[in-house]
Amino acid sequence: MIVMDPEAGVRPATVICAGWLSHLPLRFKETCFGLLAEGDREIIRGFLSALRLAYPSGLIFRRRWYSIGDTAICRKTFAETRPLRRAADQIRHHCQS
Repeated sequence: MIVMDPEAGVRPATVICAGWLSHLPLRFKETCFGLLAEGDREIIRGFLSALRLAYPSGLIFRRRWYSIGDTAICRKTFAETRPLRRAADQIRHHCQS
């Protein structure tokens, strides 16, 4: 789980784009507090280390015991959430330009 300070200037799309451009086998989901990242333990650790170096303040990293697809992620389970497809389309657009 990556909690993002809104005033730090780092957006979830920036982090997802970094993972996508580095061709890492990671899954991401944007949430109301920041971002969930899921993948192999060593790959996640390396990616988070790179994020710590790139953004020394404004990001907080915590381990989440639920997978991205688990309904226990948010109290608003049955409410409308941001579609991952829309976020992925925006990331592809930003990364290609």
